[in-house]
Amino acid sequence: EEKFYFDYASLSGKEATRLLVLVVMIRKSVLDGYLETLREFGLRPLSVMVSSIALANLFLQTQTDPRGKTFVLADIAPDGIEVLALRDRALVYSKRSVKQEGQTLRDTLRREVELAAGKVRLGPEDTIEKIVLTGEESEAAQQEVIQDLGDCELLSSGIQFEMPDEQYAHLQEGTTSLGLAYSGIVRRPPLKLNLLPAELQVQQTRWAYVPSIILGALVVVLL
Repeated sequence: EEKFYFDYASLSGKEATRLLVLVVMIRKSVLDGYLETLREFGLRPLSVMVSSIALANLFLQTQTDPRGKTFVLADIAPDGIEVLALRDRALVYSKRSVKQEGQTLRDTLRREVELAAGKVRLGPEDTIEKIVLTGEESEAAQQEVIQDLGDCELLSSGIQFEMPDEQYAHLQEGTTSLGLAYSGIVRRPPLKLNLLPAELQVQQTRWAYVPSIILGALVVVLL
């Protein structure tokens, strides 16, 4: 029987009449394999987070007041698209789809964004505040879908990060890694989930932030 590690977070506000819970799971065999590899190098992780949560954290820190607003975030790779829907600072939808043969990037992105909007169940007066693109193919996608989806933004345009101009051109490719580093640096990320079981977690100290800071710097340097 397959076992899982999991964590959860409440998506309901203080005045909500229904309890909504976000549950994230990973097969125990998969995570145990990664943890064993890290132990061989003498490393003990403080937390384990999925890339979609990290990407959502990176985006939310660029927004001055996301409360009560709905955003769609699309991570676009050559082989597929992952679409996230964020509502009132919470991740309410996530789906990764493989690019189908014979289908254009424009059609794939439009279909997935429309599906996300339907799953969020917007009210009569609700709207999607903005659609934000990131990932290796995001700049090309922005030019293709601007007529269908309006003025889509690139996530990199909201990231305040100093770097040489020649590296900034590749920032879109490294946003997920930067999101993981950011989620490890801050004490209270917007979305806090940890798939590492409690018995394997170690107490985080001030020095524990140093590896995450170094990781964030290395990601940008290596782009």
